[in-house]
Amino acid sequence: SASQRADRLKQLGTIMFPMDPSPRCYVLDNFGDPRSNGPHQGVDLLASLGQPVYAVADGTLTSKTDANSPRSGNSWGLTAVGGVYYFYAHLSAFTPGLTKGSTVKRGDVIGFVGDTGNPGPGNYHLHFEVRPGGQLSQAVDPFPLLQIPKVCTVY
Repeated sequence: SASQRADRLKQLGTIMFPMDPSPRCYVLDNFGDPRSNGPHQGVDLLASLGQPVYAVADGTLTSKTDANSPRSGNSWGLTAVGGVYYFYAHLSAFTPGLTKGSTVKRGDVIGFVGDTGNPGPGNYHLHFEVRPGGQLSQAVDPFPLLQIPKVCTVY
């Protein structure tokens, strides 16, 4: 309900927002929604093609897939200092010079919003996951953890 969502938004997130909210930012509170391959493991941040995507923590880019990956398309996995794993999918492009194994700092641009993988043409968004115990651990709902900019619309 709208009041439940408002209560969830009052929670102070601890994770920086993983993309530039301009010019377009819609946050779908859709963790756990049914998908063909099981429950949705992240949240979708609707945006425009090419909006910058940020490393939300200092760490190492520990996984990468390319546009031919059927579900995620271009994606990064970031393992933060401390072991939390963040997954970013459907990127249009990667930041030039970054490769699997690159070290990044919180706030570094690591890629750009796109529609690679399974979103469908023109459905530009960032799929963002949080796995506190590392890449192979269970995903948790990122929504209450994110510092959602006031300019974003939440659904």
